[in-house]
Parts: sequence; structure tokens; C-alpha cells
Amino acid sequence: MKKFFLFLIVFTCFTLSFSACKQDNILLSNVSEARYNLYQGQSQNFSIKAGYGFKETPFINDGKVGKTINVLSFKLLDKEVDDTTYTLQFDFNQTEYKGVFKLNPITSTVTCEIEVDNFDLKEFTVKISSGAESESVVLKSTVPDTAISYSTALDYLVKNQSSLISHYTDTNGNFHAEIYMRILVKDGSPYWYVGLASGKDKLKALLIDGISGETLAIREIF
Repeated sequence: MKKFFLFLIVFTCFTLSFSACKQDNILLSNVSEARYNLYQGQSQNFSIKAGYGFKETPFINDGKVGKTINVLSFKLLDKEVDDTTYTLQFDFNQTEYKGVFKLNPITSTVTCEIEVDNFDLKEFTVKISSGAESESVVLKSTVPDTAISYSTALDYLVKNQSSLISHYTDTNGNFHAEIYMRILVKDGSPYWYVGLASGKDKLKALLIDGISGETLAIREIF
């Protein structure tokens, strides 16, 4: 009987290795933004880029993670909204989503954000409308299948930058900063931008290779 219970404990630990029996990366719970998919599409009259992930709202650099929402963000290229209103519509999981493009005063870009959970498509179609005219745009993911996930990028960060991570960690192992993560793709190659925000607008930025996990650059932003 004792051997049976010992076997049961070992088996349970093995099957739950990604939960209780595996030590999670200490940084995961400190991620307040993770944009982990990118899309791009073009039609006759519209060119669109999009990104999906979650982010803290309100988005504040205070070193603490607040409430997060899942957001699909769109950027309408080479367009203005001064005299024309552009709306966007798409369907996902038998639900219709709609949004209106607005000018972002900080970045001077025309953007639209729509809250949607569990968005996992590699390709989808949106309809852009202006007045009585509308046009469909097919958006395809530009992130290579070989790209590492944001959690794996954090694993590499802990492994390769232990001295830096310890700077934000107290004697009890608590990490005192929030983390911004955004995947980037340039010339077909993926990269992870990682921002360590310790509050009062202090930010240290890192660039991680999206395949190997190697840290390519570290910069103090503020």
C-alpha cells in the first residue's frame, strides 16, 4: 500500500509538472504587458498592422501590475481621421467586434483597440468602412513559428541576466518591478523587447533574440 501511494505522489507530480511541482519563473506574475502576435495586411486602399496581447489598464509605470485586459490593436497606415471616419469590423468565435479609428496624439498614428479574449488566429479578415464604402483586408501573422514565447524569453532572461534580475529582487525572492514585453519582427527575424519598469518612470530596456533567447542589448531609458 505504501508503494502505491508513493507511486501516486510521483505520478501526480509528473502530470502536474507545469503547476505545483514545477517552479514557475518568478517574473511571470510581474508582466503587465505582453504583445505576442503581430499581423499585417493590405488591400487596394488600406494598409493595416495589428498586434495582440494583454496590457495593464490604466497603463502606469509604478512598478506594480494592475488589472490587465486582452486587446487587439490596429494601426491604419497612411491615413488621417481629420475629415473621414474609419470603422473596423471582424468576426471571431461567433461574435462580431466593431471599433472606430482615432488619432493617437502621442504617436500621431491612427489606431483602434478592441478588447477580445483568447484570440489565437494566424489569419483573419477585417472590414474597413468609410461612409457607404467598405473594403475587406486579410491580416496574416508575421511572427515565425520558430519564435519563442514571452514566457520562454523570460526563462532566458533569468538564466542569462541573473545579476540584473537580482537588482530588482529582495532577500525573500520577490521581484519589485513590472515587465513590458513586445515581440518585434524585422526582415523575418523575431525579437523580444523587454522593459523593466521599477516605478517613477524608471525603465531599463532589453532586446532578446526571438529564436535563441540571447540578450542582444541593454539600455537605460529613463
